[in-house]
Amino acid sequence: MGTLYCPTGPLGTWSLSFKNDTDITLTAPNGGSTNLVMPAESAALFGTGPVRPYFGNQPNSESRRGQFTTFSRIQITGVAVPIDDSFPGPDLNQDPANVPWQWQKQADDPNGVFVSSGTDVHWVKWTLPDTGFVLQGNPGLQASGWKDLALTRVPSFGTQKAALLPAADLPSAGAGFVRLLKQ
Repeated sequence: MGTLYCPTGPLGTWSLSFKNDTDITLTAPNGGSTNLVMPAESAALFGTGPVRPYFGNQPNSESRRGQFTTFSRIQITGVAVPIDDSFPGPDLNQDPANVPWQWQKQADDPNGVFVSSGTDVHWVKWTLPDTGFVLQGNPGLQASGWKDLALTRVPSFGTQKAALLPAADLPSAGAGFVRLLKQ
């Protein structure tokens, strides 16, 4: 197929445009683009059935497990059922009664696919097992003042857990420390 490198980084709008069933243009956030040609025999595999888009990442090797992909908006236009979702949360399918499509999780660990809020600022990761441990935060390293962080989204990724810390859960605005404490 092809590769497109974006020197400004991965953040921003990436788009695919289809000229026909096999000619595709991929455009990066910086405006750079590349043309891709899907082999006719591959396009024929889709037949006349619906095409389903998939978004995410695929590790392709055990050493790459635990990588993260973040989407702030997915928009598909020029089709019979357009999609425009900015993931307002707290669930992936926020308003199923008013949307003619539903997101489906296709993952080894579906708990790792979730909506993060715009206030999430840091990831904290630790290895398993963690039975009996609690995540705590404190503005400094002093012995007193540690408080349990009541995090609701703590998915497991193989032998690790990870938590997104919202700004409101940080121990202080300027500095802070977190720890796992066995109780």
